[in-house]
Amino acid sequence: MQSQAPDLVSLYKTAGSSVRAHGLEGVRAAVYLVLDRSGSMRPYYKDGTMQHLGEQVLSLSAHLDDNEFAFLRRLDDLDVPRHRIVDNAGFFHAGRDPRAVPDDLLYSRLLQEFPRWLSSARTAQVLQ
Repeated sequence: MQSQAPDLVSLYKTAGSSVRAHGLEGVRAAVYLVLDRSGSMRPYYKDGTMQHLGEQVLSLSAHLDDNEFAFLRRLDDLDVPRHRIVDNAGFFHAGRDPRAVPDDLLYSRLLQEFPRWLSSARTAQVLQ
């Protein structure tokens, strides 16, 4: 990490602490960042807020992502959420200034639902 993305080392370490705090060390999952590109979001792109959020999520992804969870896309493609076997985890509203959310709090919120989701997914036999 230090040689490939030195500016992300601190975020990577903070994300790792949160992964461990949530008991998720060694767990592999796809991590997707969905961004709004509407006109109302333009100021956040201009001032670097979205870049910072992307760097935070990339740092978290480095701990979890394996790109093998294609079923998440199938779940998101269902017409009505009630037809989902298990709901996706990890959404939270970061507010008007996501950069004001401390890194450790951001990672904690992103991971908050994940342990329960893993349990539900295994119970529903979506995961082994």
